[in-house]
Amino acid sequence: MAVKHEIAVNAGVIDSDYTGEIKVVLVNMSDQDYRIQKGNRIAQLIVGKIVESACYQVLKLEKTNTVKTRIIGPPKMRLI
Repeated sequence: MAVKHEIAVNAGVIDSDYTGEIKVVLVNMSDQDYRIQKGNRIAQLIVGKIVESACYQVLKLEKTNTVKTRIIGPPKMRLI
């Protein structure tokens, strides 16, 4: 639907304790109207694990070892 009809799905995050209805926000990027029919597959739900961990503040960071990086790609689009 995204490529063929230029319909985009706005992504979002659902809180772990949310129990209400899940809705999908679609955006028509085309200048043509598009009708969504009952039963159309319009979105995917990705379920991920939530990791809760303790954070703490440090006053000074210890020096870390530097790692040499390899440059990939053409000059205008280099990934480091």
